[in-house]
Amino acid sequence: MPNGAALLVRALEAAGVEVIFGYPGGATLALYDALLDTSIRHILCRHEQAAAHAADGYARVTGKVGVCLSTSGPGATNLVTGLLNASMDSIPVLALTGQVGTAALGTDAFQEADTLSIAVPVTKACLQIRRVEDIRPHVAEAFRLAVSDRPGPVLLDFPKDVLAAKVEEDALPLAPAAPVPVAPDPGEIRALADAIRQAERPLFLVGAGASDAADDVRALVGGLDAASTATLLGLGVIPWGFPGYLGMVGMHGTVASNRATLEADLLVGIGARFDDRVTGNVNRFAPRARIAHIDIDAAQIGKVCRVDFPVHADAREAVRALAAELAGHRSGHGWTEAPTLPPPSPPVGPDEGIPVDEAFAAIRDVLEEPYRIVTDVGQHQMWAALHLPITRPRTFLSSGGLGTMGYGLPAAVGAQVGAPDDEIWLVSGDGGFVMTGYELATLREENLPVRVLILDNRGLGMVRQWQTLFYQERYSGVDLSPHVPDFRLLAQAYGIPGHAPRDARELRAALRDAHATRGPVLVHIPIPKFEAVYPMIPAGTSAHEMITGPREGVKHG
Repeated sequence: MPNGAALLVRALEAAGVEVIFGYPGGATLALYDALLDTSIRHILCRHEQAAAHAADGYARVTGKVGVCLSTSGPGATNLVTGLLNASMDSIPVLALTGQVGTAALGTDAFQEADTLSIAVPVTKACLQIRRVEDIRPHVAEAFRLAVSDRPGPVLLDFPKDVLAAKVEEDALPLAPAAPVPVAPDPGEIRALADAIRQAERPLFLVGAGASDAADDVRALVGGLDAASTATLLGLGVIPWGFPGYLGMVGMHGTVASNRATLEADLLVGIGARFDDRVTGNVNRFAPRARIAHIDIDAAQIGKVCRVDFPVHADAREAVRALAAELAGHRSGHGWTEAPTLPPPSPPVGPDEGIPVDEAFAAIRDVLEEPYRIVTDVGQHQMWAALHLPITRPRTFLSSGGLGTMGYGLPAAVGAQVGAPDDEIWLVSGDGGFVMTGYELATLREENLPVRVLILDNRGLGMVRQWQTLFYQERYSGVDLSPHVPDFRLLAQAYGIPGHAPRDARELRAALRDAHATRGPVLVHIPIPKFEAVYPMIPAGTSAHEMITGPREGVKHG
């Protein structure tokens, strides 16, 4: 007679789960025992937050639900940052948490936490399973919720006596119901199509919500010969080099894309939330444009900025309907300015590090399709978005909404597991990397061929950039030197080969070696301490105040 843990494993198998990222504990012993008798691969992360980020990275590259697992109490609370990260970026994750026995609930038992109360603000739904008979239907419902409408994380909490309880099993586990696409209202589509016909300078803005509609978006925008731009997480929906594509928009977006928002007379957002890093001062965003918003989540439409043409629908359904209405129409993108790489790095001395533009030129030269870029959070994140060619959806993984330092390495673990035939290149910074650097052990244990690149400017570069520009160079809490570790030796301590190039020539040789390495490898890249990310729109301002390069008299190298 199976127990609840075995029933849970069978339900996960029926839902198509192939891998779980987790960390065990007393409340999940029955479940870990049941995993030994299953086809599901368990990957032992070194921290529960990393398990959540790994599940997130897996979900981003596969489009499937990523699954993470923790014990009760601190195990469950350690998931919270990862779940909020997934929630902000609309990533389908299922978190399974152990819990003290039902008789001990509310007694402050060892490793008890009120997981549901903690998880409510960071998940789409969370539920504690009190009866073994409820396991199968609630697992099926959890998977349905995670991918339906706007995707996001769901948490199921299992008291350990429920996992241990014996149960009669007289039916196969329920398979989760497939989400039903939300069809657009024909009147809303016609109104938007009329607006596009009337517009002289329409501009399309694509976000991550358009990833599964990438082919249709490209066909629509290409057929109209219209201009387009992308959010950070929408990179790849429209490929670099596509006619009329102007690059990333927003705080560190390209000059061409941000100027286009000032000149457009119609802005069509597809699967983007219009968050503050895109709009800046919302009252001055796209000042000449009427705004259309296509989104699967009705609550997002009009949440941030005025919307003249709302379309509540699945992106693919809406774009196809819009293309049918506009068949034969050509808008002409109206812009001659094309996206360019960021301004060149300022000259530096021989001991100050490898200039950023030279570092990314070397990285570009070694990239070979199919590849995917994973970043941590900070200056390197924006440089990667601006310097590296992203040509396919789901190939640029980054923490967008929450900006979670430490996201990169565990997300790269999940990405490599989810896309084993792709080259995964992690671009991290010295600050973010040390937050979850222990996941080098997971890379080594699973022999995942992630190429780990650490851009080291001996400090918290983005915060330091703000202190340089807006706080009169009064630096506080941002200097990590001289105690930045020797990352090459750290990698070697985990059994991973490491490189520490001193100049661009040595960097190119190190990257070629990393490209040829069949397992994990780390390259520690020193860069100038004060090199900044440009363009930049200061917080609370608009594209009118865009800073396109270093100011006179301000430190930059």
